[in-house]
Amino acid sequence: MKGILLPEIVINNTLLSIIRLIRKDLSETTKREDTILYKILGINEEGESIQMNLYNYFNQAEKMFKKPDNLSVNFGYNQEVAKNISLHILLPSEQGSCCIGNDEGYVQSDVLDANGVKIGNQNYLTEMFESTYQILITSSNSSEVNVIYNVLKSMLLMLTSHLELMGLRTPTLSGNDIVMQDNIIPVPMFHKVINLSFKYELNVPQLLYEDIAKRFFLTMKMIDYNSQE
Repeated sequence: MKGILLPEIVINNTLLSIIRLIRKDLSETTKREDTILYKILGINEEGESIQMNLYNYFNQAEKMFKKPDNLSVNFGYNQEVAKNISLHILLPSEQGSCCIGNDEGYVQSDVLDANGVKIGNQNYLTEMFESTYQILITSSNSSEVNVIYNVLKSMLLMLTSHLELMGLRTPTLSGNDIVMQDNIIPVPMFHKVINLSFKYELNVPQLLYEDIAKRFFLTMKMIDYNSQE
């Protein structure tokens, strides 16, 4: 019997994998022009370095990824690491769609005995959710936030098929800046958000319902519209 899908774990593992991949690529690739990071932030269509004034995006991104204290991934807003370039997974909205009978039987799995022999089928109760998770990027440096935002957005776009296979269906990306309340968040602190929107199915084993609800009793009675009570 399989457990439920937790999107935040999929997102967390994906972000950690992206960070590990870029760091490993930077350390093992001899020519900087061959690194993943350089192919994203190295040069523009005219062959010129991507930079604003003297701020070279690749050079700065390389420093950020090589620093071990940077790019921690957290569930919820973690103020203890927010001053370093950090990632925080948030859930601002989630909406389920109603279905008759909770789609019982739409998803099934085999029930096996101790010897691994199939003895029956296990139905699941299913509901489709439309969710938007936020990947909040924080730092005391606004340029760092912007660079990491563009790197992660590009990497997530390339990993759309991976997210689909992990159960996060039709993923789409968007983003925005966030202005926090000065009395709550230390100043200066800069925030930028990648919004990851998708649909996913929550499948709960029907046997759990039988274990939980077996002591409930319902009494049905028709309404008498002519009654004075």
